[in-house]
Amino acid sequence: MKHIIRLDPSLQKNLPHKPPKLKPKSNAILQALENKVLCMQDFLSLCEKDEVLRDLAICENSCEFLHKIGMDIVFENNEVYLGSLKRKFRDQVFCFVDIETSGADPRTSQILEIGAIKYRDGVVLDRFESYVRASSVPEIIQEITGITLESVIDAPLEKEVLEDFREFLGESIFVAHNVGFDYTFLDFCYSNFFGIGLYNQKLCTIELAKRSIPSARYGLDFLNDFLQIHTPQIHRAYADAYTCMKIFEKSLQNLDVCFFNAQNLLNFSQKAKSIKTLDSNS
Repeated sequence: MKHIIRLDPSLQKNLPHKPPKLKPKSNAILQALENKVLCMQDFLSLCEKDEVLRDLAICENSCEFLHKIGMDIVFENNEVYLGSLKRKFRDQVFCFVDIETSGADPRTSQILEIGAIKYRDGVVLDRFESYVRASSVPEIIQEITGITLESVIDAPLEKEVLEDFREFLGESIFVAHNVGFDYTFLDFCYSNFFGIGLYNQKLCTIELAKRSIPSARYGLDFLNDFLQIHTPQIHRAYADAYTCMKIFEKSLQNLDVCFFNAQNLLNFSQKAKSIKTLDSNS
């Protein structure tokens, strides 16, 4: 027998207000640019619709500025497109990123640590790892990550770390395991400090793994063991970024697909059918 519970409408006004879900402001323009070659005028029209770029007088001379905020844009004659569309896959730079935070919502918590690996064609190009200064670390976060107040109390200021990380990230493709969390959290922080969020394309290794690796589960910890990556440290930014990179590599090794460019891979990770998962008891 089903029991239907109806909430008294008079009580709804007393329920706590749920804040709106955060979304990067760059989503719309990046989605509009993917898989397309536009004329300059059409691109500038897109910029005028962007919540941030419309106030920055973007023009045909803004390529360098757009690169600095992460947009991998190419101006070629009168054509405009994302570099991932025409650049050979082996020449594409990916940046594997993980952050540790004091909570799930950037409106009420902050970054404690950023770890990242810049990578191209199987070669690690550079590494980034930094604590971020904080005045407190929740006990549950200390238990999960091992990050204590002593680790972060004298660390570089958040604004300084964000400036350094943006320079490190450049216009590479931002890759993370559950990329929506890391990208959105960082995007909010950049918008809060500098008025401009992230404009990098992004790739989620959970979605890529679901389309390339039969597995009972796709969490980072599980795949670390299941794929025999065996990163000894978990829930630390650089270690998790490394595990993310290895999952990316193993996903590509598992696919009988040749990606001519990075946009092909992004399309595959977003639109291809997920493969059948393994029974969790097998």
